[in-house]
Amino acid sequence: MILEIPRENIENILGQIKTQSSTEIREQVRNARTIQQERFAETDIFNNAHMSPKHVEKFIVLDDGCKDFLIQASHALTLSPRVVHRTIKLARTIADMDSQGEIQLSHLAEALQYRNKTMFVEHE
Repeated sequence: MILEIPRENIENILGQIKTQSSTEIREQVRNARTIQQERFAETDIFNNAHMSPKHVEKFIVLDDGCKDFLIQASHALTLSPRVVHRTIKLARTIADMDSQGEIQLSHLAEALQYRNKTMFVEHE
C-alpha cells in the first residue's frame, strides 16, 4: 500500500510558531529566579544549577512517566549520570520558567535538546 501525504506549506508551519518578546522572556526569567529563591530559602543554594545530586533527590520529584523517559533516553543516548542530573536540573529551570510546580515530560525533552553532545559516555 502506498499513501501520498501532501507536504505542509512552510509558510503555514512558520506562521504557527509562537514567538515571545524579550520583555516576556525577561519576565519569565524573573519569575523563575523568584521561584528558585523561595525553593532554596533555607539552604545555601541560590539556583537550580547549584544543586548537587543529593539536592536533586531532595528538591525534584519526577513522576513515573518522566523517570521512564529519562531511563530510555539515557540508554538510547548513552548519557552519563552527570548528564542525567544536569538534564533534570535544566528541566526544573524550564518548568520554573513555565511557572509549573512539577516537571513535565516536555520539560525533560527540551532539556535533552540543550545537552552538550560531547558529554556522552565513551564506549571502548
